[in-house]
Amino acid sequence: MKLKPISVYLLLLLSGVVAQQFATAQSRSNSALGIDLSDYEPGRNNRLLDTGDTIRDIIVYVPKSYNPKTPGALVLVFHNTGSDGEQFFHSSGWAEMAEAQNFIAVFPTALAYCYAFEGKNITRTRWNDYTLQNQLCAGQPANDVAFAGTLLQDLQQGLNIDPKRIYAAGFAGGADFVGRLSVELNKEIAAFGMVGGGLAIAGNAKPAPGIYPSVCYLLGQADSRISGTEQPLPIDERRFIKTPVWQTIAKLPALYHLKNNYKVIDRSKHLTLLFTDNIGKQNNEMQLTIVRNLQQSYPNGSNHPENANALLWKFFNAHSKPQ
Repeated sequence: MKLKPISVYLLLLLSGVVAQQFATAQSRSNSALGIDLSDYEPGRNNRLLDTGDTIRDIIVYVPKSYNPKTPGALVLVFHNTGSDGEQFFHSSGWAEMAEAQNFIAVFPTALAYCYAFEGKNITRTRWNDYTLQNQLCAGQPANDVAFAGTLLQDLQQGLNIDPKRIYAAGFAGGADFVGRLSVELNKEIAAFGMVGGGLAIAGNAKPAPGIYPSVCYLLGQADSRISGTEQPLPIDERRFIKTPVWQTIAKLPALYHLKNNYKVIDRSKHLTLLFTDNIGKQNNEMQLTIVRNLQQSYPNGSNHPENANALLWKFFNAHSKPQ
């Protein structure tokens, strides 16, 4: 049956609309890196990132004072095990800090795995640090280091990011993963902050040759995940360096080309040790703080007198990539 001219016209018109919609969809999904290329807006932006084998949920917070003509700082924020980017966006205080200090904060979500924990199998979100592989019920974990690199490239496509001021922060299991990033993605990231974790790299990682990252550890005095006991860690450094956890911490400076020499820069409010004796005569450093009376929680200024974001942002500001 022959189509009437008006039918042909309508068919062509509809075909054109569909083609245009398809082209628009393709323009948003055919990025070599991501699947969401819509413009960023001030405030919260919900994004999806296609890594090739998974699609990840990302929250990107852009401060109201962000100027797309001026390169801005970026902080990648990694949540703790069993949580997600949504929860940490609301509870950590990093979005509020980003707004106040005019930097971009990004909250990705880890994948969920079945793994062995305390004698039984559980399923929770978890970042792929150095310990996950041997605890999985089955299969292989995602390459989260590659994901973090892809995420950075995708963000740089749509935002004006200062490559010298890219930072990573994490809490507990997220801190363990940031520890891994500190030795595997330190060409792209200037400094790293780990709260309530990050020690898993000791004995599992090797220092990257020629790379000298700066790192900041904030560990809770009463965090049994860190101390391994119910007894609080001593604030006095002479007693602290005799604890079992110190044997692990003492392995960390070498990963950043630092010697074990340290100086105490705070012993009243908290215990803070600073490692600056660099084997390669660089300007990087490692700062370790035992936060007084902090249990296994993320100190955001309201649940504890200390504010981890303020401490880490001060540290990050002092450690941009060299020119």
